[in-house]
Amino acid sequence: RLRDHPDHRADWERLEALSREEVDGVRTAIAHLPPLARSELDEVASALAKSGSCILAGESGVGKSALAKTLAGRDYDRVVWLRAELLASGSRDALVREIGLRHPLQELLASSAAAVLLVVDGAERLRANGGQVAARLARDLNAAGARHVNVLVTAGLEAASRISHWFLDEGAGSPPRVMLQAPREEDVRALVRDVPGLRWAAWRS
Repeated sequence: RLRDHPDHRADWERLEALSREEVDGVRTAIAHLPPLARSELDEVASALAKSGSCILAGESGVGKSALAKTLAGRDYDRVVWLRAELLASGSRDALVREIGLRHPLQELLASSAAAVLLVVDGAERLRANGGQVAARLARDLNAAGARHVNVLVTAGLEAASRISHWFLDEGAGSPPRVMLQAPREEDVRALVRDVPGLRWAAWRS
């Protein structure tokens, strides 16, 4: 069984603690109900398998973070979840200091013994220098042959084109985009039909 480099153990513990805190704050279901089935889940998985990176775009509140969390839990051994604000400095060295790591992030990701999903969540809040950090990470991971690491960027619809340009400008290629639509009303109605406290809200016109 492959093992991570022992020098990286403390950094991975820090990354996993940070990511767990972020992931735990993302809700994928209402109360005890199962999550809504989203056809875009397999679309994102396919895009990542082919290209190594993907932009998941959609209006605020449609479930981009929830879909990213579901995908990470289903298809990956590890998730590294970064709020967009962590990249705002525009410097990978500053990002490492902000997280509290001893080694460069791309080195940790590339040397992981397990499949990793790197999520940059809420990238519509980034300016160009912050977006370039994400693009350079994707570029360098690809150059290192780290096919076990995929990069998923979630962003608002209007920001998707801007993020694509940042990736192109940094030599990371143009990531495929998956547009996440709001759940269909009939699917939401079916989900909450047997929950008395939610039925009225779901059926209001």
